[in-house]
Amino acid sequence: MVNRRCLEWWARLGILMIAPLWLAACGGTAARPTVAASRAASATAAASGPYIYWANWGAGRGTTIGRANLDGTAVNPSFITGASTPCDVAINQSYIYWGNNGTNSIGRANLDGTAVNQAFISSTGSPCPLTIDRSHIYWGNWQAPFSIGRANLDGTGVNENFITGITDFADVVVNETYIYWTSHDSLSIGRANLDGRGVNQTFIKTEATPDGMAIDGSHLYWTGIDRGTIGRANLDGTGLNQTFITGANGPTGIKVDTAHIYWSQAGPPNGPAGTTIGRANIDGTGVNQRFITRAFIPAGLAIQQP
Repeated sequence: MVNRRCLEWWARLGILMIAPLWLAACGGTAARPTVAASRAASATAAASGPYIYWANWGAGRGTTIGRANLDGTAVNPSFITGASTPCDVAINQSYIYWGNNGTNSIGRANLDGTAVNQAFISSTGSPCPLTIDRSHIYWGNWQAPFSIGRANLDGTGVNENFITGITDFADVVVNETYIYWTSHDSLSIGRANLDGRGVNQTFIKTEATPDGMAIDGSHLYWTGIDRGTIGRANLDGTGLNQTFITGANGPTGIKVDTAHIYWSQAGPPNGPAGTTIGRANIDGTGVNQRFITRAFIPAGLAIQQP
């Protein structure tokens, strides 16, 4: 049976003509890189960090978390295995977390990939996007209760309905004051106080369908999944630039550090499955759409600050 929400997502990308992709995502089967092949390919370079991590969503059939050095070397597409449709990742100084969209759970492992727990937090709403701060992990429930959930970093104190009233959203980020989320249906970025109050569902209106989102000390950044763009605005919503970076191919996840912007790419409208992560300077110059290759239709990203 084809999943309607999944099909709509691929329609936005214009990839419905690539049958193996949307069949795999929405009810069929598709081949994916083998673990052995991925590990053999990654053996050509040594990993040293700091690192970039990504979720190999794989058109709804991914099972791995990838990792590479932040300079793009030592690519390991199967750094963590055994996930179920992972579609976002987040890290702190000790752990990596990911949303298991296929098994209603949030996974956790040590930053070196050991002590993997695929069911660290159980959820009822098909969790996908997630983010963390010093005290909590936050995630978006793609299915009922269609909410933003929150729990303590040790997995206790689970609240599936921390923020409600969101019909369709794709990513969530936080800073010291606010929590932000992207909404496909309303073409908007929402915002609320970090305690869940003061909800504004249309804090920023976007031209493209907003998917992934990133934040630094000055700006919000988001991917326009249907138009191949990256937008940027000041943290107060002013200074809106809908086309800060253009020319991406189905951009999904996005993260920033002090020097660069990184984004994952689901793939071009009339080409093969997406396998790349792009990078540009933080001012939008020096765009490299193939900074990292050999991903498997990657979605969410996480980076260690250099």
